[in-house]
Amino acid sequence: MNMKNIFKICLLAILLFSAGFAQAQTKQYAYIDATELIQLMPETATAYESLDAYSQELQTTYEALQTEFNTKYTEYAQNLETYTETMRSTKETELQDMQERIQTFSSNAETNMTNKQNELMTPIYTKVNDVIQEVAAEQGVTYVFDASALLYKSSDAFNLLPFVKEKLGIQ
Repeated sequence: MNMKNIFKICLLAILLFSAGFAQAQTKQYAYIDATELIQLMPETATAYESLDAYSQELQTTYEALQTEFNTKYTEYAQNLETYTETMRSTKETELQDMQERIQTFSSNAETNMTNKQNELMTPIYTKVNDVIQEVAAEQGVTYVFDASALLYKSSDAFNLLPFVKEKLGIQ
């Protein structure tokens, strides 16, 4: 090999290395709108349907408790004049107990809704996170930012959403 050929090979290697480095630099940063992705997933619609059904069940129970309380209160108010002191006191205690049960139910219902939402959505969030990490690794991305928190995005960053949607089979 003569010196010219060695020089050409070295120059070619430097160019290829530089091109690879430049390409790696352009893919160092990516962004994705995770909220949009989650909304596009069929699992999310299913989770929301389950959450709505659970919410409706809690609402129906709450309304039944409230109706029972209103009925007993109306009965109490209509018959107040005929009650003895002991009967009146018993009915008032019963109404107070019912009010407390309704308040406790309402408070527990909020906690139960939050727990149900976490139960249904956590697997979706985990799946999204795993796929984002997998696609980022495949694309040679060093950092992925959520688009909802970006104040500025450089032309060096690219949108990972189409790649993740493809990986998940979402159109």
